[in-house]
Amino acid sequence: MATMLDDDEAELNEEMVKACNIWEKLKNCELQTITEADVEQLVSILGWVPEMPLTAEIVLKLIGVEALGIQDTDLHLLCKNADSEGIGHFTISDLHKAFVEGDVAFRVAKRSLHYVEKEYKVSECNIQDLIDWMHYEYETKQALWSLPQTMALFGFFATAATMHLQVFEAFAASRLFMYLLDWGNILRAFVWDRHSYMLWFKGAWLDNYFKWNFDTDPFPGRLGREFQLIGAVRLRKKWRPFGQCEPIADVWLNLYDSTGEKQCHYEGDEQVEDLYFLYHESKATMEERIDNLTAAYWMNSNTTWFNIECVVYNPHQGVISYQRANHEIEASGFIRARTGIFGPGNAETFLADPYPELWSAFPDLAYVLLIVAIFYGELKEFIPAAVNGLDGVKDYLGFWNMVDWIAILTGFVIVGMWMRVVLMIVNDLPQVLGSLPTYYLDQQVLMNRTFFTMEEIEGILNQVDNTRESYEASLANLFGNIEQISDTHMLVRWMIVLYLSCLMMKFFKSFRANERLDVVIKTITDSAVDVGHFMIAFCSMFICYAMAGMLLFGFRVMGFSSVIFSIYFNWRGGVGLADIEYHPVWYQVVCYCWSMTYQLLIITLMLNILVGLIFEAYGRIHGAAGQPPTLVEQVFVETEKMRETKAFIDEWYLICELEDDDFPAHPRELVTVRSLRQAFSKDKMTKANAEYLIACASAWAKKKAGETQMSLLDGIRLIGHIKTNSLKVVNLLSHLELLSKIDIAKPLSGTADDPLTVAQGKGSTAPGTGPLRRSSDLQLAIAQAKEPELTEEEVFDKVNAVTAMLSKVLSDSCYFDDELAYAMEEHYSKVSDQIAWAQRKLVTLTDRCEKTEIGMGKLSECFTGVDSHAMRAMPARLIELADWLRDLRQKKNHDSSGMTDMGPIKARLDSISDDISKLVLLNSQQVDILDALRHVESAVMELNEKTQPEAQAKEIAPSRGSPARK
Repeated sequence: MATMLDDDEAELNEEMVKACNIWEKLKNCELQTITEADVEQLVSILGWVPEMPLTAEIVLKLIGVEALGIQDTDLHLLCKNADSEGIGHFTISDLHKAFVEGDVAFRVAKRSLHYVEKEYKVSECNIQDLIDWMHYEYETKQALWSLPQTMALFGFFATAATMHLQVFEAFAASRLFMYLLDWGNILRAFVWDRHSYMLWFKGAWLDNYFKWNFDTDPFPGRLGREFQLIGAVRLRKKWRPFGQCEPIADVWLNLYDSTGEKQCHYEGDEQVEDLYFLYHESKATMEERIDNLTAAYWMNSNTTWFNIECVVYNPHQGVISYQRANHEIEASGFIRARTGIFGPGNAETFLADPYPELWSAFPDLAYVLLIVAIFYGELKEFIPAAVNGLDGVKDYLGFWNMVDWIAILTGFVIVGMWMRVVLMIVNDLPQVLGSLPTYYLDQQVLMNRTFFTMEEIEGILNQVDNTRESYEASLANLFGNIEQISDTHMLVRWMIVLYLSCLMMKFFKSFRANERLDVVIKTITDSAVDVGHFMIAFCSMFICYAMAGMLLFGFRVMGFSSVIFSIYFNWRGGVGLADIEYHPVWYQVVCYCWSMTYQLLIITLMLNILVGLIFEAYGRIHGAAGQPPTLVEQVFVETEKMRETKAFIDEWYLICELEDDDFPAHPRELVTVRSLRQAFSKDKMTKANAEYLIACASAWAKKKAGETQMSLLDGIRLIGHIKTNSLKVVNLLSHLELLSKIDIAKPLSGTADDPLTVAQGKGSTAPGTGPLRRSSDLQLAIAQAKEPELTEEEVFDKVNAVTAMLSKVLSDSCYFDDELAYAMEEHYSKVSDQIAWAQRKLVTLTDRCEKTEIGMGKLSECFTGVDSHAMRAMPARLIELADWLRDLRQKKNHDSSGMTDMGPIKARLDSISDDISKLVLLNSQQVDILDALRHVESAVMELNEKTQPEAQAKEIAPSRGSPARK
């Protein structure tokens, strides 16, 4: 009973709250008319008394009260503005100031300009808002938990790559061979054509690569300190034979080829020729061979490339190094050395034993397990999307999912290529090295303390059943195997570079989970349009300067010798004083003007503009982010959220089902808890799951929508409204002042209109007392109203008469107000009872509807595959069966006991027939037809056993079975 009284009181308080004057003033945007008395009236209804402090809890009781014209967020803002000092309570004046001057007043003003902000409810949302939030939530969660996974992947991958590639050892080996090539009696820097190359080859290279003094170099084939040559040094020449010249004018062709054959170099297919210099050969033998090559013009005009190649082994570093000094002979005849520490294809160093210890395979194994786990996770996302067809696959293949797949595929390719390198080093290379007679030759050199001629080496090889040709064939096999390993190893390094770029993009994907980390990507994307337009202007100016630099300095400075070179060289730094001082004075002036304007426009102005654009976008993004949670805080929040939602349906599955274009799980636009549970009833979605999804989607959509901002035009309109209302008030006050002067001047006899009524034009229309709208009319009225003044007693009598009249009017008004309030209370009490009864019935009806829908779904599953026409015909067939049994009984003239037994059987058959008819028509419960037929058959069998002899049963059985089967 007490609870019912409390509910009635709460309903009564809600009606009293709605009756407050403050709401009507807010709806009409009459904020200036709100008084502290209006505010005090409101909080008094909410339960506040002057003896207690006014707090936010009292004001927030208004949440849930409908038709107030104020939203829940407005109430929170109201309390925040009132409690500006943050002490937890405030006064009536503070609350009144928050109503007329705070954020709520600004929102009310915006709504008066037709800015109606959408109100979001926690019990329903839009289907697109739900899908967008689920995408955002799922991607954020995936990005957050992929961050430690990506860090672990990068850590194991970097560890494995550092252990197996041995970059520092490769650098040390390449640096040694660079010094061996560049140092000597003739420096390689002065080699420029074929003749100078052969002089350098004999005078410098030979002494650097081969040592014949046993006192200083006791080990044959040892380079530097610990690098041991394997077999020999290979000289490889690539050349093209003469061919028919391209169409050239005869006058020029005759000048070029005086033989008249009209043949040109570099026209045929490229061919290869190899020579091997064994480190067991003597110095005189090698010099003789070089002289013979020079005399035979071995490096002729058809030569395009000339390479010096060797394979060395360093046991202290545990590496095998394949060193190549490549020299390109350009069409101009200049020999350009394509060698360098970082030159592609020049040098490759790899481990002789990739896994010397068992623990060295741990980073590789951990990396493979991680990449397989990522692959499995992506498959779990791809398969549900692929089930929905091409549209699902299209929705799944977004940019960041493509990044994941590229990283996975690249990782598998790297693993496969590395395993190929390992197999070639462990299996193929030892077999090739075992076929070389190098050890026997080394022993002969050490025992004889001398190096051999080519004939002597041939004789030594014959002693071990070998020849020079077979030895060189084995060396060719060795170099071919080493070259294959080196090329694959180089491809592994290049793939690792590509894979590191993929890992960088995966880090960017993980950073999207936290706004503090995502600021870099948002800055890039936000400034992309401005930077793109800037790059159009920048590139046009920069390329013009690069082309001008190529034309000014290209014939002397190598960096400006081509368009590509000039663009790169100009970006890197440009020319210096040494590149300009050799030109004439007038040419120097042009060069200096080019250089100074380039520094001013490109380096100083344009690049600073680019930096400013990026920093401006960064400041805008950083300011819009506000104070987002830190990464640690976000991890704790997501962990707690995962614990609360672990029993919910998988979000990715829900996304795929909702985005199915052909058969969407929830085709309606408005999503409620009931409709969402109905859409996923087969997955047994709980009420808590549906409420969580809708509440979060609604809150996310509300946050995304933000607060409506007024434009400059709207501000001008609002100022115009305020000015118009202010002028109306001023005009009204002016009229009141003039009318007061009229009343002072007039005698109190007769009936006078209320000044406010007269000012508004609603008074009497008698001459001289009508609406006065001009100052001249008011002055005339004042002049006409001058009459003899009344005595003091007359004035006192008139005042008493007016007071009595006002008292009577007030008493009548109070009586009518009481009567009206009592009638309204009775009516409201009846309506409240009816509403409460209707709500209870509505809840009961809703529960029954949900159970009915679930039952209908189960019933539809039970009736799957059942022939409805056969079901309808079943009662008629049962009736025919009963009639057939009755005719059979009458025909055989059974006794009375048999007749008595037929009654229950007939009743049972009628009952079965009625039940089946009801089931077919109403579909109210599951029907088992086989069970019903089984009961009929048992009843017939029991009847036959009681009424017929055994012989007659055998005769009737076939005819009885036929209707039953029907």
